[in-house]
Amino acid sequence: MYAIIRTGGRQYRVQQGDTIYIDRVQAPEGEKITLGEVLMVAGEGDAQVGSPLVKAASVTGTVLEQGRDHKIRVFKYKAKKGYRKRAGHRSELTRLEVTEVKLVATMLLQRLRVELLPGRSVTIRQMPTLSPRGGLQMRVRERALPDPLG
Repeated sequence: MYAIIRTGGRQYRVQQGDTIYIDRVQAPEGEKITLGEVLMVAGEGDAQVGSPLVKAASVTGTVLEQGRDHKIRVFKYKAKKGYRKRAGHRSELTRLEVTEVKLVATMLLQRLRVELLPGRSVTIRQMPTLSPRGGLQMRVRERALPDPLG
């Protein structure tokens, strides 16, 4: 399963085990962070595209290190005027290892199986999908189990 996430004004395609460099995040090395701006999730069946975000998805990662990018040199020049200006900067980056891409629909299914009433049976006829508004859609058929004493 992979996801398209947005952080720091950029978009990244990530899956479990990837290492990416993102703009500096205020978190110590070794800490787990959750990136909530998930634009799309795909890989298991149909792709879930958010409008603008997929509300039932999250990406979790571990901060590996804080560092800086290589120096960018900026040089301004105007011909025949003697105008020259030199500047530069280094972007501060966080190296992040993606540990989990999670779609909450699978957790809702597990919760649905646990919260059944005694004596009732539920058959899920279709895997749940997210509606364009971020809600959960699934087809469920519920029926009473035959009474064993009956």
